[in-house]
Amino acid sequence: MNAMTTIGCNYMINFVFGNGFDIKTPKTLYLALFTNDPADDDPVEVSSAGTGYERQEIQFSTSQAGKTTNTNTITFPVAKKNWGVITSIGVYADLKQTEGAEAELIFYTGIPNKKSVDVNSVLSFAPGNINFKLI
Repeated sequence: MNAMTTIGCNYMINFVFGNGFDIKTPKTLYLALFTNDPADDDPVEVSSAGTGYERQEIQFSTSQAGKTTNTNTITFPVAKKNWGVITSIGVYADLKQTEGAEAELIFYTGIPNKKSVDVNSVLSFAPGNINFKLI
């Protein structure tokens, strides 16, 4: 199931309705990996401390029928330590993961085939494998 965070909802509402706000459009989006099914306030992202993990840039198609899909291959770095079982993914606006920095999680979704990322393994998503749908 796809879910839009409160931040994502605010982007959408401000874009559609304007509301007199300076609408912020993310210039770059990043894919993140989670070891839980995140909610707005409690995503458990793979640790970047000594693991080799970092968010990867993701690009999306123009939406059709309320759905968008990734257009690029996304390959995460080689795991230097076990990352755990990846159960969900999320899309962040602008910011890569840095310790102590707030980033804006916009969308998240579970993945159908949970994946254990062990040391020396690589996780990759082909174009068309990541889909987000609003309807």
